Amino acid sequence: MKNACLSAGKAPEVLEVIRFLDRVSGDEGWAEGLAARVLSGNSGLHRPPDGADCFADRFPYLRGRNRAPAQLVADLRRDLFHGAGGLSLHLILISRSCSRRLRPTKTLMP
Repeated sequence: MKNACLSAGKAPEVLEVIRFLDRVSGDEGWAEGLAARVLSGNSGLHRPPDGADCFADRFPYLRGRNRAPAQLVADLRRDLFHGAGGLSLHLILISRSCSRRLRPTKTLMP
Protein backbone atom coordinates (compact mmCIF):
# COMPACT_ATOMS: atom_id res chain seq x y z
CA MET A 1 0.00 0.00 0.00
CA LYS A 2 1.33 3.44 -0.88
CA ASN A 3 1.95 5.94 1.87
CA ALA A 4 -0.78 8.53 2.03
CA CYS A 5 -1.98 10.96 4.62
CA LEU A 6 -5.57 10.59 5.79
CA SER A 7 -7.88 13.12 4.24
CA ALA A 8 -10.26 14.94 6.53
CA GLY A 9 -13.19 12.95 5.10
CA LYS A 10 -11.54 9.56 5.57
CA ALA A 11 -10.01 10.07 9.02
CA PRO A 12 -13.25 9.46 10.99
CA GLU A 13 -13.91 6.21 9.08
CA VAL A 14 -10.37 4.98 9.63
CA LEU A 15 -10.60 5.84 13.33
CA GLU A 16 -13.84 3.85 13.61
CA VAL A 17 -12.11 0.82 12.10
CA ILE A 18 -9.19 1.25 14.52
CA ARG A 19 -11.60 1.53 17.46
CA PHE A 20 -13.37 -1.63 16.30
CA LEU A 21 -10.07 -3.53 15.96
CA ASP A 22 -8.97 -2.27 19.37
CA ARG A 23 -12.18 -3.57 20.94
CA VAL A 24 -11.84 -6.93 19.19
CA SER A 25 -8.24 -7.19 20.38
CA GLY A 26 -8.93 -6.10 23.96
CA ASP A 27 -12.47 -7.23 24.86
CA GLU A 28 -12.59 -10.98 24.44
CA GLY A 29 -16.14 -11.46 25.72
CA TRP A 30 -17.54 -8.76 23.43
CA ALA A 31 -15.67 -10.18 20.41
CA GLU A 32 -16.92 -13.70 21.11
CA GLY A 33 -20.50 -12.46 21.43
CA LEU A 34 -20.19 -10.52 18.19
CA ALA A 35 -18.74 -13.56 16.39
CA ALA A 36 -21.64 -15.70 17.64
CA ARG A 37 -24.24 -13.15 16.50
CA VAL A 38 -22.64 -12.64 13.08
CA LEU A 39 -22.27 -16.37 12.40
CA SER A 40 -25.83 -17.09 13.52
CA GLY A 41 -27.22 -14.34 11.27
CA ASN A 42 -28.40 -12.25 14.22
CA SER A 43 -25.95 -9.34 14.05
CA GLY A 44 -28.65 -6.70 14.30
CA LEU A 45 -27.54 -5.13 11.00
CA HIS A 46 -30.34 -5.37 8.46
CA ARG A 47 -30.26 -4.71 4.75
CA PRO A 48 -33.03 -3.01 2.83
CA PRO A 49 -35.48 -3.74 1.35
CA ASP A 50 -36.15 -7.19 2.84
CA GLY A 51 -34.74 -6.49 6.32
CA ALA A 52 -32.64 -9.68 6.31
CA ASP A 53 -29.56 -9.71 8.49
CA CYS A 54 -26.52 -8.48 6.55
CA PHE A 55 -24.53 -11.57 7.57
CA ALA A 56 -27.29 -14.21 7.24
CA ASP A 57 -25.81 -15.72 4.08
CA ARG A 58 -22.15 -14.86 4.68
CA PHE A 59 -19.14 -16.86 5.92
CA PRO A 60 -20.25 -20.36 4.82
CA TYR A 61 -16.70 -21.65 5.30
CA LEU A 62 -16.58 -20.57 8.95
CA ARG A 63 -20.08 -21.87 9.61
CA GLY A 64 -19.19 -25.19 8.01
CA ARG A 65 -16.19 -25.67 10.30
CA ASN A 66 -18.48 -25.67 13.37
CA ARG A 67 -15.94 -23.91 15.55
CA ALA A 68 -16.94 -22.16 18.73
CA PRO A 69 -16.89 -18.34 18.61
CA ALA A 70 -14.28 -18.35 21.39
CA GLN A 71 -11.92 -20.41 19.22
CA LEU A 72 -12.52 -18.17 16.18
CA VAL A 73 -11.72 -15.08 18.24
CA ALA A 74 -8.61 -16.73 19.71
CA ASP A 75 -7.43 -17.63 16.19
CA LEU A 76 -8.11 -14.10 14.95
CA ARG A 77 -6.23 -12.54 17.84
CA ARG A 78 -3.29 -14.91 17.35
CA ASP A 79 -3.12 -14.59 13.54
CA LEU A 80 -4.06 -10.94 13.04
CA PHE A 81 -2.73 -9.32 16.21
CA HIS A 82 0.03 -11.83 17.00
CA GLY A 83 -0.99 -12.15 20.60
CA ALA A 84 -3.42 -13.35 23.20
CA GLY A 85 -4.86 -11.99 26.41
CA GLY A 86 -5.24 -8.27 27.05
CA LEU A 87 -4.11 -6.54 23.87
CA SER A 88 -4.28 -2.84 23.11
CA LEU A 89 -3.70 -1.22 19.73
CA HIS A 90 -2.01 2.10 19.19
CA LEU A 91 -1.72 4.13 16.00
CA ILE A 92 1.90 5.15 15.53
CA LEU A 93 3.30 7.71 13.10
CA ILE A 94 6.37 5.98 11.67
CA SER A 95 7.48 8.59 9.15
CA ARG A 96 6.82 12.12 8.03
CA SER A 97 5.06 10.71 4.94
CA CYS A 98 2.08 9.87 7.16
CA SER A 99 2.34 6.11 6.90
CA ARG A 100 0.92 4.42 9.96
CA ARG A 101 0.99 0.98 11.48
CA LEU A 102 -0.97 -0.81 14.15
CA ARG A 103 0.76 -3.04 16.64
CA PRO A 104 -0.27 -4.75 19.84
CA THR A 105 1.40 -3.17 22.83
CA LYS A 106 0.75 -5.78 25.48
CA THR A 107 0.57 -9.55 25.16
CA LEU A 108 -0.37 -11.92 27.93
CA MET A 109 0.18 -15.48 26.87
CA PRO A 110 -2.08 -18.07 28.60
